This record gives sequence, C-alpha cells and structure tokens, in this order.
Amino acid sequence: LAADATTGIVRRCLLKTLEGYAHQQIETARSNIKGARATVAQAAAAINRQIGKLQATRTLAKTALTEKAAKHTTTAQTQLNMALQTDLSGVDYCTDVKVAKEIKGDGTEPDFAKLHQLKLTKDSELAKAISDFTVQLKGLTGCTNSAPEGALTAMRNCAMDGAGEELSVVAKGKQPKITPATTSVFKEPNDRTNCLTAVTDPASHTDTQELLAYHVCKALQATSFSTTNLDKLDGKQLAASSSVVNAVRNCHQKYQQIADPTAGDGSSKIKEFIKNAYGSTNKDFVAGFITNTDDAPVPLRSAGKKSEQAIKTISTPEARLAALSQLEAERTAREVVAKTAGAGTALPQKSEDCNEETDETKCNSKDECEFKNGKCEAKVTTKKGTDGKTNTTGSNSFVINKAPLFLAVLLL
Repeated sequence: LAADATTGIVRRCLLKTLEGYAHQQIETARSNIKGARATVAQAAAAINRQIGKLQATRTLAKTALTEKAAKHTTTAQTQLNMALQTDLSGVDYCTDVKVAKEIKGDGTEPDFAKLHQLKLTKDSELAKAISDFTVQLKGLTGCTNSAPEGALTAMRNCAMDGAGEELSVVAKGKQPKITPATTSVFKEPNDRTNCLTAVTDPASHTDTQELLAYHVCKALQATSFSTTNLDKLDGKQLAASSSVVNAVRNCHQKYQQIADPTAGDGSSKIKEFIKNAYGSTNKDFVAGFITNTDDAPVPLRSAGKKSEQAIKTISTPEARLAALSQLEAERTAREVVAKTAGAGTALPQKSEDCNEETDETKCNSKDECEFKNGKCEAKVTTKKGTDGKTNTTGSNSFVINKAPLFLAVLLL
C-alpha cells in the first residue's frame, strides 16, 4: 500500500523494491517450510509412538494381582484351583513432568534447538515396570522355613486343617527399575551435518529407538534454516542483495543506463545509493520505511463512503483492495492530466520526489532538483507555450486542461 500511495518516483522505486525483497524472503521461507513439513511429520510420528509405549507401560505398571474371593474350586480330590485376578489398583510407576523446566531437573528451560541427545527406554526394558507377585497361604502347619525351593519342595511339609488359613498376594517391584539409555542424535554435539544413527530403510528398521533418533536428527536438520527479519534490516544489508541492486537499477531513472549492476563503478554507485536511501543503520531504516509507512494515510472508498486511514489500520483483504483500487483511480487521473498537459510540462511527481529530500548535497545531486530557501525543490525551466508565449514550467506548475482536471476531481 505504501508503494502505491506514494507519488514520489524515487520513493516509489525504493518501496516497490523493498516489497519485492520481502516477497522473495517469504517465498524462500515457504519453500523451506514445505520441504521440512514431511520430515517433521515423520519425527512427530516416531515421538508419538514412543510416548504411546510409555503411556501404556505406565498404565500396566499399576497392575495388581488379588484373590478372586469365593471363586476357588476343586476339579478332583487331587486338584485345587486358586482363582486370582488382576486390576490397575497398584502404585503409579513415576510422576508427571508438568512443565518443560522439570525435564533437566535443575529448574531451567531446555533449549530444544540445541538438542543432541535423547533419553529413550528400549522395548526390552518396559517389562521391568510390572511388579513381581508372591501368593501367600497363611495359617498352615508343618511348613519348614527353608531357602527358596521349587514349588513342590516348598509345600511338601505344609499341612492345613481347614481352620484359620488365609490367602494373600504380595507385590514387589522389579529391581533395578527402568533406566532410560542416552542416545545421541548427531555424531558430534556441535556438528549437525551427520546423524549418528544410519537408517537406510526407515520402513523396515526394527529398532524403534534408533529410528526415533534418526527422524529427530532429520527434522532438526530440515528446520535449521533462518529467515530474514525485515524489522532488523538496514541499507548495508539491502545493498548486499543482488536482487535489490538489480531492482533499483531497473526502476531508478538515474541508474537505468548501467548495463551490469553486479560489477564495476556503476554497481558501486547503486550500492552506495541503496545504503544511504534506506538508511545506514537499522534505526534509520525502521524510521523511514516501517514506522513512516505504517502511519502513512491512504484513501479508502467503500460502500459509498470515502475516508483516509493509516496503513497499519487496514487489516482485512477487503479494506486493502478498496484502498488499492482507489489509489489506482487517483494514479490514472494524474496520468490523464499529465498527458493532456503536453510536452515540456514537468510532472507533479518530480516536485514531490525533490520535496522528500532534506539534505542539501543529496538534493543538488538529484536530477531536476535544487536546494532553495532552505528546502529541496524541483528546478524551474522555461519553454514556449502553444500560444507562442513563454510559460514557466516546473513540477509546481503545468498547463491546465479543464476536462481531465474535472475527471481527476471526480475520482479523488
């Protein structure tokens, strides 16, 4: 909008170039994001599989074995069937990690961008979460307190008389408990170019922890690109962009005769202009091309109403289109007036282009501008009018033709 709203030729060139540069950065970022999306999705799927295993293991770790009361049977005089059952009334195996800073245990947030190791539990370790159980028959007589033996040996001397016997089940957690193994993602912590785990065929790889580390590595590599923050730019950075240099060469009349904007004295002149025009510091750039453009008013015509709004307040596609179309109407009206005025008449844009410059040296270096009375103005020249008399023509005066002027008033 700012580029379409300005009538200054040089200012419009700079804004259009900046707009194109911004779109270039957006397209580059979009391409990088699109390329990374599938890789990140694979890593997310591998992480979710691991999380699912751990959640299931944590649930099963609460398994308890209890007597199924009044369900014991005998199928023969020589066989006793002890009925037992399982439920999830056991103790939780671990506690929740509620916030990210609890992961490391030192109260600091982990920097996931620097991740180079994972702590993963192998599938073979998961069974350790489920407790062992001991079935106890109490109230017996004749049992011998001896070292662990086979079941028949342990029961050989025990006897029961049907009075006071009691059955109970005691759970005992396995030792040692699950110990997650540290798995490196990259071959070197500070070198992200090589993954530690080489997975040639992810579809057939059977070690799910290695597969997870591999996909995380690929995802981190795919998302390692950086994007340009326009708020942090300055003229020096823009002058280093070949596309910006070429665009300014094309749209700035002063540099259009330069055949190759990438080398030689001509290239140096364009780059120096870009550095100064956009501001040699970020502070100057923000003031001239972000804050200034955000606050600039533009005409907006919609639903029979005409108004002016600051660019930063135009947030919907409908409002933007209404503003752009009105600006195009005004531009068309100016072109009609300029064509009707005839040759030898300076265009209004030249005056506005000169007026934008405040530095005397820069003003006088511009074509058709001169520093007078403390400000930069368009040079005034004299040419013969159509009636044979001398007309003073400059960017502040032009031949008036009533018909196109009337058209301009209607459109404005």
